[in-house]
Amino acid sequence: MIDDIKSIPVLPRLILQAATVGAIVYGAPAELRMVPDLTLSIERALQLIGGL
Repeated sequence: MIDDIKSIPVLPRLILQAATVGAIVYGAPAELRMVPDLTLSIERALQLIGGL
């Protein structure tokens, strides 16, 4: 990828990764749940953290 050709600093790489994971997690349908006992916002926040 681009990082293999030219090194990207840590902070921009983390921001890009968070944006990508966030788009996938928050773009998923509400019916797609891993832990139905949690509220959707808490579950999605934990998925975002786990994706980083």
